[in-house]
Amino acid sequence: MKKVLLCIFALCLVGTGGIFAQETHQLSPGTDVISALLDGGTVYEGDILELADGTYIESDSVLTPFALTIRGAEGARVKWYVADSIDAIYAGGDITLENIIFETDTTTPWTFEVDTLVATANSNVAIQPRLDTVNIKVDYCQFIGFGYGIGADGDFPGSEVLIDSLIVTNSLFYGGPRFKTYQAIKVDYNYLHVLNVQNCTFWRVEGECIKAYGSETDNEYLHALVEHNTFVDIGFPGLEQYGIHYKYDPTKNGVGMYLKYTSNDDTLRNNIFYDVADFSIKLASGLFEATYMDYNTSDSSGWGCSTCADWHPKHGDLGMYNIASNGVLLMTDSDNGDFTLGTGSVAIGAAHDGSDQGSSITIWAPGNPVSVEEASLTIPEAFALRQNYPNPFNPSTRITYSILEGASVKLDVYDILGRKIRTLVNEVQNPNTYTLVWDGLDDDGSLVSGGVYFYRLQAGTSVETRKMVLLK
Repeated sequence: MKKVLLCIFALCLVGTGGIFAQETHQLSPGTDVISALLDGGTVYEGDILELADGTYIESDSVLTPFALTIRGAEGARVKWYVADSIDAIYAGGDITLENIIFETDTTTPWTFEVDTLVATANSNVAIQPRLDTVNIKVDYCQFIGFGYGIGADGDFPGSEVLIDSLIVTNSLFYGGPRFKTYQAIKVDYNYLHVLNVQNCTFWRVEGECIKAYGSETDNEYLHALVEHNTFVDIGFPGLEQYGIHYKYDPTKNGVGMYLKYTSNDDTLRNNIFYDVADFSIKLASGLFEATYMDYNTSDSSGWGCSTCADWHPKHGDLGMYNIASNGVLLMTDSDNGDFTLGTGSVAIGAAHDGSDQGSSITIWAPGNPVSVEEASLTIPEAFALRQNYPNPFNPSTRITYSILEGASVKLDVYDILGRKIRTLVNEVQNPNTYTLVWDGLDDDGSLVSGGVYFYRLQAGTSVETRKMVLLK
């Protein structure tokens, strides 16, 4: 009997000393709510942070000290917003991220010179591992305007780490209207063991979209699966929609993917490379002769594969699908982020299993102000115009609205006298939840004065108006 009681007592001690049941913590939008919860000592290994619909602003980098899952609640549109020169997450353990839009500061304007773009300095990293052998998993996320989306690079203090696995699916890496994204996925110091990138879109990335190394010294080669991705406007900031002329800087490496010290079981297939300034695929060292590279499509602006040759048994197919100047890739509106494949595209039915090549995610960014939407979001339950955030604001604010069915949508801004000063949206839209930024400019591009303004949403016969305050 004493032995049984001692065992029960010992189990209780273990339970209070570090073995906890997984707990889900539900968080509401606001400033520093994520870091405050982690600092509060009530989150443990393996817990889940579930973020409700809205914007989360972190004033400093969030450290996740152990294995965690951070995800947007089902049907929620979650924005994790950080200021310039701040990294979003330092991963001190395995981390899983789901259904989150990571956005860096988009309020600081670009500066321009003739034929040259001088971008606002931005070295933000959305996810930076801080310990060896961490595992990172990202699903249905967007990374907008970060200098580096997911980065482990000796250039960043404390980031000289060895990553066990990096799995990124159904996600977007986008250069954004204000800050350039230099490299979307960058793991080029020490090594990454396993890399899976599937059904992702890389849009307007200036350097390499994927840059990952294995380890030559330890024979820990990189095992890579990169398939069903779309790479568009790589090597260019893509500011044509704002009337900006940009001369490509030949010192930059506009590359779709650059893999080094790869293994003999790599598979790179069903990818689309469109408007890539340098190489679509670049392999270096390792066992790349055995890398499976069938069913990739590249247009003429890229150089195909830097190590491909017709006599490589699994390399020649990229050249076969290099569509040169025949223009049959037929993306619907790639300049504005619609990568839907048009009738007659060589990428339709060209995947290894008879499906379409490229990502199935359709991204929209209809001009300025920018609204980057993900087509797979849950259809909202009701028509709604939400209160802008922040409010009051200076110099910009975000406006979110939901439409229940496809309709002609207008979103206008009026001054206190009822005069319309800016049309933010005037188009037919599908049912979804949309978020955009008003930058305080009128339709003529002039800054408006401080004061009370109204924004009015009309979708079909549904109408709603809200008030906001611009501070000067």
